[in-house]
Amino acid sequence: MSRKEKALRDMKNGFSCAQAVSTAFCEDFGIDMAQAARMASPFGGGMSRTGGVCGAVSGALMVIGMKHGSSQPSDLEAKNKAYEAGKSFLKKFEEKCGSISCPKLIGIDISAPEGMKTAREKGVFETICNNIVVDTIGILEDMGIAARK
Repeated sequence: MSRKEKALRDMKNGFSCAQAVSTAFCEDFGIDMAQAARMASPFGGGMSRTGGVCGAVSGALMVIGMKHGSSQPSDLEAKNKAYEAGKSFLKKFEEKCGSISCPKLIGIDISAPEGMKTAREKGVFETICNNIVVDTIGILEDMGIAARK
């Protein structure tokens, strides 16, 4: 099963966009799926449903950290590599999707209960968000952000 298929399955089963992106790559880096899902859980809905940065973007940045991030404070080379890969991803995502803002991407501010209700009624999580997750994974794969070939 491809990462995109896994992510769509996980979205259908109730994971947020951040969780679906981060767990799609966790195997590549030897990270337990449950741990990846827990770490990503507050980032869905534009960072805890606040209407901030898209959760798929947050999940992607976590994946970039899995690949390039520093684990030692003195490892400036790894930190800089992660920053550069993150900037590159953000540029590519914004070019493809138009924004990194959750409300701009889905056309609804889900930070308020009525916005969340509207989003559910319109099915944006199954349509727009699924497409964004697939695009996000595609960008990461095109960037070579995977441990396995």
